[in-house]
Amino acid sequence: MKLRNDCHKRNVAILRTTAIDPEPRVEKTAKWLQKAGFRVTIFGWDREGTSKSKDINDITIERSKFKGKYGAGLGNLIGMVQFNLHIFRRLFKEKPFIVHACDLDTLVPALIYCKIARKKLVYDIFDFYAESRYVGRLKGPIGKFERWCCNKCDSIIIVHEKRIEQLEPVSDSTRTKISVIYNTPDEIENINPNIASNYFCYVGVLHPDRGIKHVINVVKHIPTIRFIYAGFGPLENELIRISSGAENIIFLGRINYQTALELEAGALAIIAFYDASMGGNNLYAAPNKLFEALMLGKPLITSEGTLLADIVKTENIGYVVPFGNEELLRNTLLSIINNPEDAKLKGKRARELYDNKYSAKIAKERLLDIYSKMSQS
Repeated sequence: MKLRNDCHKRNVAILRTTAIDPEPRVEKTAKWLQKAGFRVTIFGWDREGTSKSKDINDITIERSKFKGKYGAGLGNLIGMVQFNLHIFRRLFKEKPFIVHACDLDTLVPALIYCKIARKKLVYDIFDFYAESRYVGRLKGPIGKFERWCCNKCDSIIIVHEKRIEQLEPVSDSTRTKISVIYNTPDEIENINPNIASNYFCYVGVLHPDRGIKHVINVVKHIPTIRFIYAGFGPLENELIRISSGAENIIFLGRINYQTALELEAGALAIIAFYDASMGGNNLYAAPNKLFEALMLGKPLITSEGTLLADIVKTENIGYVVPFGNEELLRNTLLSIINNPEDAKLKGKRARELYDNKYSAKIAKERLLDIYSKMSQS
């Protein structure tokens, strides 16, 4: 993708209310833009002050340490206001030509800045705000506000075609701004599994709606099955407690993205459950784990009633189990152990799907096309 040589139009600020430690989609977006000639700065919120990470690939990451707690909801309100005011000041100081906001929290200061300074705004919708937060009766008004904000943006990115259903009703002007960029990882060569194979794995947020507690309940009673999981979140301490004493279960804590890929590369299958009964984003989730599995050629184990389950069944790239059904989960894990060739065939189809539809090359071209058009306007 050839870009114009207007230096000021290549300054980009990416905003996200996490510590970017790790945040694969943010890091990948920044890396692709940097390689295409943009100067990128990432602004994140290390609400618990625990991140030890530094810049990535010579891309500057500014992590604010206003106090908060992951998953605390309204308990983070003061920290969120402080973070947004900080972002607002930093944008006017840095004067980026394009602001890439990754959640509604950061979209508000970004929108104000872009309208005042007459700059370009990209809204990369990782998750719809009203569907990913416990906002009670405010769900309707927040949803309307998010749609209104979308109409004010220059470009909107969603992670899967089905996600547009969450935006409905969508105006014609908004619809023309929407692009789909999947959560597909870069093609990574020479990934060496750092742990002996013959295990199942999960890497991600440790939240009740991800079903990890059910996996632990099943695996700890079957010594022939191993489960390795990593991540952080509100359920972390409880999961550590219920898995303590089980020699076939290993918790790695927070790990970097390279280690996560190496862990997944050595697994028999990757677990990616979402509780469909919670509705909203869980129904439409097209997470990193799906595309990592495709790239690595690994089958997925996911839960019934979700977009992810539809993809897995349609493409025959994994196994679908009703969320929370520990008996069927047990049978599925044992079936994979006893029939490894079936899992390998599903993994082979997964890799073919990555090459034909979900490759990093396709995703990168779509991203750079968006930025090329904005930088030339």
